[in-house]
Parts: sequence; structure tokens; C-alpha cells
Amino acid sequence: MLKAINESYQQGLVPDDYHLAELNSRLKKGLKQSDVRDAQLDILLTDALLRLGYHLIFGKVFPGNLDADWNLRRDFLSKDPVAKINYILQSDNRLKKFLKQNINLGPFYQGLIKALAQYRQIQQAGGWQSVPSGTTIKPGMTDTRIAQIKARLYATGDLEKETIDPEAHIYDESTEAGIKHFQQRHNLEVDGVIGKGTLEAMNIPVAQRIDQIRANLERIRWVKQNLDEEFVLVNIAGFKVYYVKDNKLVWKSRAQVGKEYRKTPVFRDDIKYLVFNPTWTVSPTILRKDVLPKI
Repeated sequence: MLKAINESYQQGLVPDDYHLAELNSRLKKGLKQSDVRDAQLDILLTDALLRLGYHLIFGKVFPGNLDADWNLRRDFLSKDPVAKINYILQSDNRLKKFLKQNINLGPFYQGLIKALAQYRQIQQAGGWQSVPSGTTIKPGMTDTRIAQIKARLYATGDLEKETIDPEAHIYDESTEAGIKHFQQRHNLEVDGVIGKGTLEAMNIPVAQRIDQIRANLERIRWVKQNLDEEFVLVNIAGFKVYYVKDNKLVWKSRAQVGKEYRKTPVFRDDIKYLVFNPTWTVSPTILRKDVLPKI
């Protein structure tokens, strides 16, 4: 149980939410000190298991509090949960199996766990320095910020390790390839031009990136528990659509989504038909609220 609580940190959770310090303190003193203390320890362990299990399966935050139209199911047990927990606690292997089944949530989740570990290592190493703002830099141009840009790209693996010469101010081909890789990862226009948008993305602190990864791990916990092994996922914020089959990503493409002021709704449903090569007809809402006022 303690191992599972400690490992929850790797998934963006907070081990102290599950009484880690108190449990360690009590267990160091040993068992059989008194019936009361043993009963208190049992209650703490049970509460820790219920909290950790719930957070792994459903997430810490109830998404319905954030979105009134939320319609994804949050089912888990078809039988009495007390009987299920008693069954799990009959052996250490059952507890391990239960926890393992509920953290192996597919390629998106596992990818984010790896990213979280990577960015925490970057944070421990000191993060990255901000690149000063300035004029747009295009391939072949000379700029005194090139060495800082190279160091920033190297920090997140967008640029392969190489000697960063603080006197080298030319925007060369290898740095351009690193910029394009960075732009692609951050859903920016992959043009190799270091403009305002690219610099803003590069200057987001590592702590903020870690918080974003943790938030997205939480979002996956909201939706993944009751998904089939085959589904289509639209990433509204990333303008992407994914097709997953047998828990493997088999296809992805760009997606058209709404604006900040008229957002694409978040929902779950069954796909009943597909339209290939559709005609583009201005929808009544866009016509009434966007097109006609401009005309």
C-alpha cells in the first residue's frame, strides 16, 4: 500500500493526500502496540486505499462541476464495493493487480507519465532560461539570442546535444530543425520562423508545463475508465483527432474546432455515420453571429 502511495506521485497525484506521513510514522513504531492504535492504523490504511483507488479510477475532481453538459459515465463496480475491497485485501497480489489494472490507461496516459518524469528531471536540473523578446528570426539570419535558443531547445530534447558556442549567432540548419520539432510538438505553425508565438511557448516555465501535464493526466482519468478499446477522440485544445483501436493509436489528423467565444461542446456519444468529402455550408449560427454582422 505504501509503495502504491509513493508511486502515485509519478502519475501527478499528491502522496500526502493518502496519509503518507502519518502512515510512515505509525508503521515505524510497529504493530501490536494497542488494540486502539492498531484499529486507527487499519482505518487510515482503508481510507488511503479508498481515496487512492477513487482518484486513480475517476480522478480527484468531478468534471461535472466544471462543465454542466458533461455526459461521460463514471461506472466502476457492478457488485458491492465493500465485498470487492475485502476480496482485494485478502492478498498482496490482489492489491497489486487491482492498482496495476487501474493505472495502465493506454498510450496517452503512459506517454504523459513519461513526460511528467522528464520535465521533473528538467526542473531538478534548473529548468531553462527565458529567451529575450525581439525581432523575428528567420533561417540564415544572425541574432545574439541564437545560443540561448539552442540551450532552450537542448533542454527539452528538441535539439541534439552539441557544443553551444555563445559566440555563434547564425541561425543554422540544425537549429532550424530543432525549432520545427518544437513547433510541431506545441501545435504551432511549423515554418522554422522564430516569432512571437514560438518565443512565448519556449518561455513558459517548466513548473507551468508540469502543471499542464498533471492536469491532462487528471483529464484522462475522467474519461478513460468507461471507454472501449476502440474509440475516436477529438483533442479540442490541440486541434487534433485520434483513432484508437485495441488501445493503440492507429490514426490521427487535424481537426476543425470552435473558437474561444463559441466553444466546441465536450460530450460522448456513438458515431452513427461518417461523411466523406463534405461540402462546406455556413451553419446558421455562424451565419447569424459572424458573417451577417460583418456584411
